[in-house]
Amino acid sequence: MRVGVRSTSPIVFPSLPKGVSKSLTSFTGFSWEWYEKLIKNDYSAYGVFPTGDDYLFLGIASKLTAENKAAFKKVFEYFKKSADMGNPNGMNEAGECYFYGLGVKEDNEKAFELFKEAAEKNCSFAYKNLGHCYSKGFGVKENKNRAFSCFKKSFDMGNEQASLELAICYNQGEGVEEDVDVAFQFFARAKKLGLAESWWWLGKCYEYGDGCRQDFSKAFSNYKKAMELGDPKGFVSVAECYIAGIGTKKNFEKGWEIIQSQAKSGNQMRSEEHT
Repeated sequence: MRVGVRSTSPIVFPSLPKGVSKSLTSFTGFSWEWYEKLIKNDYSAYGVFPTGDDYLFLGIASKLTAENKAAFKKVFEYFKKSADMGNPNGMNEAGECYFYGLGVKEDNEKAFELFKEAAEKNCSFAYKNLGHCYSKGFGVKENKNRAFSCFKKSFDMGNEQASLELAICYNQGEGVEEDVDVAFQFFARAKKLGLAESWWWLGKCYEYGDGCRQDFSKAFSNYKKAMELGDPKGFVSVAECYIAGIGTKKNFEKGWEIIQSQAKSGNQMRSEEHT
């Protein structure tokens, strides 16, 4: 990632962060603190101007450490600035802020428009988000066929994370003809990425023999892994397995304990949302 350069001559800045004295021609790999310094200070006299990539970098770095509303508001401002400068990844990130209400009021329609604009600029992650919008009708009329097309486009562009969405489409026959064999293969790919929900879906495949040989033991182990990774459906399925004795020794008390702990956790989360 390089800063915006308006001059080809190697200029050394007098007020760079301590220990940094590189010229513009080798300007790369600095920490987010340096990029923040670039944004806050005016280096235009030296022919240097912040680019969409610089604001994107700051937004991503700030997002990783944001812990409160004020911090997320700053995150959104960086992504919005990057988006306004025509950066497709900045558009996608700003769209996610609108979608989840991070640092800005939730607005699915604005999120959709930003995802759409970023996708038109060949952002693979934006195609995946666009697929979610079409799949559930967020900010646009629901259209399963378009959702599948977007997920496939994202995957074909190299975004492996879209394998989970493609797997669900094939498993449920949403926007494409149902094919549990293809779905199972995509779930297996998503599993390698550590996506918690993929483990739950694989558990479901093993439980019912969708695209694989029915195996209750493997179903339980996949549900358990999904639960350990924090997937809500994983907790429910593991509890059901203990209660019914599916793939594990029947243990009603343990199953009920999991259900109660999840109910308590859910109530606590709802309480925190209103404080």
